[in-house]
Amino acid sequence: MHRSVKENVIDRLGAPVTTFAHLKLGDARGDGRKGYNAKIRATAAGVRKAANAIGVARLELKNESFNQPPDCPNYPHYANRSECPGCHVDSSDHQQSLLGQLEGRAKCYEMLKDHEAREAADFSFDWVLYARADITWYDAVSPWCRHGLPKRFADWVFLLERKEAERNLWQP
Repeated sequence: MHRSVKENVIDRLGAPVTTFAHLKLGDARGDGRKGYNAKIRATAAGVRKAANAIGVARLELKNESFNQPPDCPNYPHYANRSECPGCHVDSSDHQQSLLGQLEGRAKCYEMLKDHEAREAADFSFDWVLYARADITWYDAVSPWCRHGLPKRFADWVFLLERKEAERNLWQP
C-alpha cells in the first residue's frame, strides 16, 4: 500500500507535500466476515521502512488500537449478531472502530499544528489531505489545482482547505 501512496498520491499532486502518520501496529477488532478480514498485524521495523520510502516527516506508532471509551450509558450493547445483523461482532467493536478513527484524525491534526508552530511565524499549510493508511490507491490522483474543495470519501479520505482541518479532523 505504501508504494501506491507514494506513486499515485504524493508524487502526483504536483505540489510540495509534508506527510505525517499516526499508525497502529495491531488491531484486535478486525472484521471476521468472509472477505472482510481487516485485522492489522504490523511490525515497527516494517512500518518505519515504508514510512521512510514515502518520506514521512513525522511518524507516531501505537502498539494496539484499543481506546478507553468515554462513559456513555446510553450507548447500546448488542449481545449477539442476530440483534444487530450489520454489526462486525457487537457494538463494542463499532465503538472501538469509531474511537480509533477519531484518535487518528486528532493525532494527525496535532502533528500538523506542531509542524506549523515550528516553522516560520506566518507558515500555514494551504490544504490538507487526510487518508487512512489501509487504502491502496490504484490510480493516480489529479494534481492539487484540479480539485474542488472540500472532498470527502466516506471515512477514507478528506481533501480540505487548511481552514477546514480543525472542524473535520479535530472536532468530534
